Amino acid sequence: TDGCNNYSGGIKEVSDTVLKFQPLAGTRKMCREMEIPNQFNTAMNQVASYRLDGLKLILMNSEGKEILAFFKVD
Repeated sequence: TDGCNNYSGGIKEVSDTVLKFQPLAGTRKMCREMEIPNQFNTAMNQVASYRLDGLKLILMNSEGKEILAFFKVD
């Protein structure tokens, strides 16, 4: 979720460093503030690799630049 819309899809390729998603499907609700959902969509479409740093999942683009980070929570 991007805080407003839900997403689903599969993983096309995954290895120790590579992460490529199949096309993702998402609801397209008109959220109060569309800036964050639009940025999330753009970033998810650029994911090419990942890195784990403790409980943090870092998603990176093809240039190795961090574009998203997720923290594990209970």
